[in-house]
Amino acid sequence: MQGEPPVVKLPGHPAKAGYLIAWRQKSDRSWEAQVQYVMDVPGGYRAHLEKPYTSWFQAHEVEPVEGEDYRRVPRIRSGS
Repeated sequence: MQGEPPVVKLPGHPAKAGYLIAWRQKSDRSWEAQVQYVMDVPGGYRAHLEKPYTSWFQAHEVEPVEGEDYRRVPRIRSGS
């Protein structure tokens, strides 16, 4: 995927939003979204630093952002 990946909302997560890296279909045919997001690191001299994370979320845990183009997001199917 060229350029920045599209953004998704993470309404049930403290990060609130992140980049959609990939979709993955599990063996039970449900879908997961791989999302990269940033969390603030609290405390001391690192108070303003951010650490990137990448996690898998169930499809129902992410929401699209109006105006983002999701067509180039890779889709990984079970057995691939």
